[in-house]
Amino acid sequence: ADKAEAVLAMLVDDSENAFAVLAVKELGGSARTVAAVNDADHLSRIKLVQPDIVIAPQVLGGELLAMLLSGEEISADFVLQRVFQEEQTDFGESGKS
Repeated sequence: ADKAEAVLAMLVDDSENAFAVLAVKELGGSARTVAAVNDADHLSRIKLVQPDIVIAPQVLGGELLAMLLSGEEISADFVLQRVFQEEQTDFGESGKS
């Protein structure tokens, strides 16, 4: 991981994803980190380990279903913002340096 360009932590267990991000950061390389969040209750905890990108596909699925059922309009910008759980400055980029 210390030589990787990016490390994706996409396991089912959110705590394992957080641990993977921490391990990559401890190695001190320049790899960008992506962490999946499978349980919305864990989102704030995952953000504490400061991955470069947080992706929450199951959280998004629930939100989209609720929006569809209530007749709300769904835009591409909304979907991108919710998939990556961040403010978009560029496609998938969090604006971190």
